[in-house]
Amino acid sequence: MTLEYVANTDLEITMTKVTMPPRASFIGGKHKLTTPPDVSLIATTSTKVKACGAYVCTTALTLTWIVAFPCPWTCTSTRYTFVSGAGSITATATKTRADGLVVLRQNDTGTCIGSWNLGVSPFTPSPCACTAKITSAGQTKVKAQ
Repeated sequence: MTLEYVANTDLEITMTKVTMPPRASFIGGKHKLTTPPDVSLIATTSTKVKACGAYVCTTALTLTWIVAFPCPWTCTSTRYTFVSGAGSITATATKTRADGLVVLRQNDTGTCIGSWNLGVSPFTPSPCACTAKITSAGQTKVKAQ
């Protein structure tokens, strides 16, 4: 197990495509826990332990998409409507804990699965998927194993 930076509430995740619905384009981008632009991110955070002034994230990071917070895809046709999606990034640390829970670290990854409606009526579901990765821990001083 390698040492990686401990993720705090200033972390950033990057999403990359796995599968793409027809006529949809992946816009991707980086997402922050503190100010999500188009994805709802929920992290379990320590109530006591901080790394570089921000609370440490533990256990898992959950990503939830609804129409109000669409997934990182855009569609070139108005016939396609986003339905919902979800995913998570689970902590891979084995030795380092905060509040008794393993910590999230830079380079921890997870999978996100979503669904679109294709057509007008009847709707035909089309799946989409992406990989989510913590690409910035939010700090560069504290590492964990």
